[in-house]
Amino acid sequence: MVSEAQVLNKLKSGLYLVSVPMGNPEDITLRGLRILKKADVVYGEERKAAYRLIRSLGIKRSDLEFLNEHNEEQKVEEIKKAVIDGKSVAYFSDAGAPVFSDPGLKLVKAFREWNLPVTFIPGASSLMSGIALSGFNMNEFYFAGFLPRKNEERKKKLEELKKLKVPIFIMETPYRLQQLLKAIKNTFGKDKRISILFNLTCQDEEVIIDTVGNILKIVGEEKNRKPFVLVIEGRNV
Repeated sequence: MVSEAQVLNKLKSGLYLVSVPMGNPEDITLRGLRILKKADVVYGEERKAAYRLIRSLGIKRSDLEFLNEHNEEQKVEEIKKAVIDGKSVAYFSDAGAPVFSDPGLKLVKAFREWNLPVTFIPGASSLMSGIALSGFNMNEFYFAGFLPRKNEERKKKLEELKKLKVPIFIMETPYRLQQLLKAIKNTFGKDKRISILFNLTCQDEEVIIDTVGNILKIVGEEKNRKPFVLVIEGRNV
């Protein structure tokens, strides 16, 4: 028999997009923590990272499912059926806010088309942290996200971005740091100021604001494996 307390604690049927910490477990919200504990089904992005995260949050679950760039299309129908059957489904990415430069967009678009409920649980964000710490005037800015991987396509994109007057926010995987810095130097010149932010929210968080030429000398030859975001200073200073 289901008690009154269980009924009150049960989440409503729907999809819950849960923002999770980027590095510091204390950045999880009380609401996010409750949903990850209470949801009928919880999807992470990648197995290893997902279980490491929930353990760091003190959540005891061994029943995680996974949705990522390789299987999102297949999982959409599965999640739709669960919600139609009355279940609450939570989804979180490896770090920060889901959907934002992460998998989940196809899922949200499908739920909107089907008129099924979607709830976003805010929290840690590399974008907001980068804006606050960049040291640049970010009242207006352009979010470029991840640039193309191929050299020619990346060069073409940077040439387009160079025309902008506002700061440009860029995301990239750690092992492509050198490639990105060299590409920015080649397009904008060695004296272009940038802000590069490593390990946001962690104890060893580091922000370097300097010309791209100087930053290449500092970190360009290191085998960097630190997560980072980068902001190119605008001409609206």
